[in-house]
Amino acid sequence: MSAAPDPRLNQRVVDRGAASDARRNWRVVSSSPRRSCHPISMETPKLADLAVDTAEAALRVARLRLQSAEVEADAARTSVQLAELSRDHAVKRRELGTLRQQADASSGNGVPVNAPSPPTSPAAKRAKTAASDALVEAERRLAEVQSQEPEAQKAVEAARGRAEDLRRRLEQCQREMRETLRQLADLRAAQGQVEQPGGAQTHKVGLASLPEDELLLVLSHLEPRELFACRRVCRRWANVAMHRDLWSKRSLRLSFRLDDAGLIAAVLRRSPCLRSLTLDCNAFDRLGALLALSGCAVSELDITVRAEHAVLWAMLLRKQASMGRLKKLKVEVESYNVLKSPCAVLRHLLQEVLYTRGLETIKLELSADFGKAEDLLKAMKYEHRPPPALRKLVHDNKFADPYLPLQLEWHAATLEVVRFQSAFDGAASHLSALPRLRELRCPPLFDMEDLHCPALRALHLRLDVSDAKRPCLPGAGAFLRDAVAHLEELTLEYAQDEESAAAVNLVLSLAGRGSATPALRRLAFYYRDFVGMVQEVTRPLTAVLHRLQRLVSLDICGPLPQDFLDALDGKVLPLLEELSFTFSVDCPHAWTHGAVAKSVLRRYPRLHLVVDPIHDPSECLLCVAMPCHDLAEDEPFTIFSHPVKTSCGRKHMSQEVHIAQD
Repeated sequence: MSAAPDPRLNQRVVDRGAASDARRNWRVVSSSPRRSCHPISMETPKLADLAVDTAEAALRVARLRLQSAEVEADAARTSVQLAELSRDHAVKRRELGTLRQQADASSGNGVPVNAPSPPTSPAAKRAKTAASDALVEAERRLAEVQSQEPEAQKAVEAARGRAEDLRRRLEQCQREMRETLRQLADLRAAQGQVEQPGGAQTHKVGLASLPEDELLLVLSHLEPRELFACRRVCRRWANVAMHRDLWSKRSLRLSFRLDDAGLIAAVLRRSPCLRSLTLDCNAFDRLGALLALSGCAVSELDITVRAEHAVLWAMLLRKQASMGRLKKLKVEVESYNVLKSPCAVLRHLLQEVLYTRGLETIKLELSADFGKAEDLLKAMKYEHRPPPALRKLVHDNKFADPYLPLQLEWHAATLEVVRFQSAFDGAASHLSALPRLRELRCPPLFDMEDLHCPALRALHLRLDVSDAKRPCLPGAGAFLRDAVAHLEELTLEYAQDEESAAAVNLVLSLAGRGSATPALRRLAFYYRDFVGMVQEVTRPLTAVLHRLQRLVSLDICGPLPQDFLDALDGKVLPLLEELSFTFSVDCPHAWTHGAVAKSVLRRYPRLHLVVDPIHDPSECLLCVAMPCHDLAEDEPFTIFSHPVKTSCGRKHMSQEVHIAQD
């Protein structure tokens, strides 16, 4: 019996064809806007009309290509889901076969119903031949799929390069567009007459006579205080200055300046909307009930509150939510005396946050003092919960927040980013129920080995391992061994006093399981005491370098040990493009021109060394004697060896050093 064809191979062929079509489409679309962005000499009306028609046609084509790309993206997501399902199915079939073999071996009584014929029978020979053919075919399919991985990786890098090139050209086009609009506004706003080539004369248009869209463009360059001054010019300007398009991208912050409160009060009374509003804990003292009664709809609200004023802030939140524009909310609660009364009042605000509809981002930070009265903050469950809408949820509380499990449960269908500092019971089961979770920041969890998040791509694990949390480390290691098969970004953060072998040995889990290559592209370490921790971390990291074949960026966050540099032989980490580290002892300028840096760059020609120095060049004799590079004090800089004008796809620091290879 021949093996069934693997659907992943067929989908891979479709994806490769789609990628080829996308590349061809990009070449067609990218050329026209590029030409249209350059200044064209409008010598005749016919030439100007042709230029406009060409630009409009290019815009229509670009929109059609965008629709095609969106369809291709949906097809690619479906392909990933199919591949994940096929992988899970293969794992379960392997488990099923293992269990059947164990059951047959343990029974030992008689011949199983489906047992093969005796070895000498023709049926047994045919079955053995079929099994051998199936094994050969499976090995061939595995080799074929693995051979496609480097090509797919190169396609991703090429796409990133094209996207970066398009982004630069878009910025250039935007600059040229702004300059053209400025010149157009200046010409129309000037007084007097202009003589045309044919001898005809036309009157220049005054600023007050500009059409509304062009007047809005001029006013968009003004500050909020200047817009209010424009309201006094005339009735038309008074209306245009309060146009929604002018205020929908404005951000205001209440600071300690006395005139800021007056400006914000005027905005809250007159303006139809704001992009963001930031208020401190004294806002109600300075603005009063206007905050809770204003009809100015805000998209992003950032408030710092005192617990005793929580009811007033809850009224503000309810008013903003009722206008339907609020999407992002950040609440920081301060309190110097955590008593029963402030906690009971604070619960009104937390309840309002919990039941507010339409929020896409919530960031909540409570003072650590509230952990003493955690029971007083528990949420009351009502029958009508808000529909799922949250995409990003951040709880920066140093105690188990009673509202976090409810928000994870209610918004499981939409959550994509989750960050919290304190573990809670059942955290793994709540997180496993988030099908779209792609970014997670959390401490080690007690049941982390049960965490299953196939869509997870970025993980920040804060290893603040106390005696109570030390039993979590084995589960965290088991999770990492499985998760690196799909994780692309990983950050391991060590607290100052964490030098336990178990916490450091989590690095060994990055090797993954079996022969599957880890998917990690970015790996970063953070620790406060890097002097003692770098050596501890780089030892296990050196042992697994050969497994990290897809790693592009590595941040050591400390001095590079010599044995680690020696391990970078050009064969391990073949795709490495960025290596970040700290220089704290010797002169980084001298090291830049030394043999070690040149040797590393010779083995990795595409590599960028990002150096974060703790160094003052003005007090260093070597830096003073070598004025070839003007390096600022304690400012990071990039060392590279590729040609200066070559597009590398990496962002260079403002300070950079080019090393020419011999």
